[in-house]
Amino acid sequence: MKLLPETSKTPVFDAFQSNTGSLRHFLRRFFEASEDVEDLLQETFIKTFEAERSTEIKMPLAFLYKTAKNLALNELTRRNRHKTQAVADLDSIAVFAAEREQHEDSAAAKAAIIERLERASAVVDRLPPRVREVFLLRHVDGLKQREIARRLGIAESTVEKHIAKGLAQIALSKLNEH
Repeated sequence: MKLLPETSKTPVFDAFQSNTGSLRHFLRRFFEASEDVEDLLQETFIKTFEAERSTEIKMPLAFLYKTAKNLALNELTRRNRHKTQAVADLDSIAVFAAEREQHEDSAAAKAAIIERLERASAVVDRLPPRVREVFLLRHVDGLKQREIARRLGIAESTVEKHIAKGLAQIALSKLNEH
């Protein structure tokens, strides 16, 4: 892996280049998908190399591992937040379905439900094409992120980003309605 010209080598660069395999193995403890591991490996290098510009790093290898661990933990935390948000969205869909069942006989309630569905559909229609496709595969077809990634030939992390973007845009449109 040649990242920098020969004259630009630094202690962090040397430590990274000598230990890329072990860092990759270390990050696999946190993530199964090789794309995720490679993304974090690259981010680890970038963060530590940037830090080396402004700070003397006395133990580059330890610093690399510490940075990799922190980035991995941050990513896991971010993903857990998105899962929590998705569960909350699914809960609101369940409430919506229960509301529909309760008011089956009321023409006004049916009209209100239809209006809400039309608004939701319009919001989904305004999503960017790939985000909309991923969002619908997840929330309408019920596919898991891994299945969507395989079907579309993209990384699972990309699927997560598209779902998060879709949820964020839908939440934003809800805020704008009120």
